Amino acid sequence: MLLTVLAIAAMGQLKPVVLNPSSYQAYVERFNREDGTEKDTPTQIPNKDAGEFLAKNVPLFDCPDKQFEELYYFRWWSFRKHLTKTPAGWVITEFLPPVPWASLYNTISCAAGHHLYEARWLRDPQFADDYARFWALPEASPRNYSF
Repeated sequence: MLLTVLAIAAMGQLKPVVLNPSSYQAYVERFNREDGTEKDTPTQIPNKDAGEFLAKNVPLFDCPDKQFEELYYFRWWSFRKHLTKTPAGWVITEFLPPVPWASLYNTISCAAGHHLYEARWLRDPQFADDYARFWALPEASPRNYSF
């Protein structure tokens, strides 16, 4: 199979594909319609801005398995709900409603490694940079849990 693809490419018959964010907008629109939490737990990047945020920040992905593709975009749609602008910069929360066991700005240090691993894919590095700096602050209570 790979040889066939390489042979077709060598003959100039294989054209590069450029993905377009508008091709995935239907996912975002449906996620927004079906979201019942926005009224109860407002987020920094609201649903009305989700499509624009995803188009600017997440790597585009196309897949023949449309369920997998939908899952990919749902994960990013959900992730942006946890980005919160604070006086200390951007942080990433683990829970949308405030939880009593969280630290400053509803953050939880045990999830920080995972959050940074995800945020590194965002085009704007400020989200991950701010969040990494946040955990160096003593008031962030980085040792409440381990990561």
